[in-house]
Amino acid sequence: MDILFIDISKILGESLAARLASEALEKRWKKHKEAADLRRQEIATLQGSLYTAALEEIEAALGLVMQELEEQRQLLRHEVLEKATFFASTIAIQRGAKAVLHKDRALYFDPTLDITEEIMERLDQAAQRKDKTE
Repeated sequence: MDILFIDISKILGESLAARLASEALEKRWKKHKEAADLRRQEIATLQGSLYTAALEEIEAALGLVMQELEEQRQLLRHEVLEKATFFASTIAIQRGAKAVLHKDRALYFDPTLDITEEIMERLDQAAQRKDKTE
């Protein structure tokens, strides 16, 4: 066996590690949005330029939060991919494979060479251990 295959999209979309990261970011966004909504209600009583300035302040703050969350999403995605790469290389070495390729790049491959599920199991186990310690 010289080549193995993985589905990166599935790993990023369905693994427990990716879902936990997404849920954490969603909670943070919801918290900030709720705070902004409360602030909007408070400033609804203001008039004219005070109202406009306060709204602009809220929108700017939310924009910064969105930017920060997007940066964190990219970082978490990178962390998941790094772990997936480590697990893929470990499996490849154990099986004597010389390469691991993204399955979307193949026109055909034997499904027994797809190690996506094994990688997801290892990612999920690592995520469960991490989640228990936090």
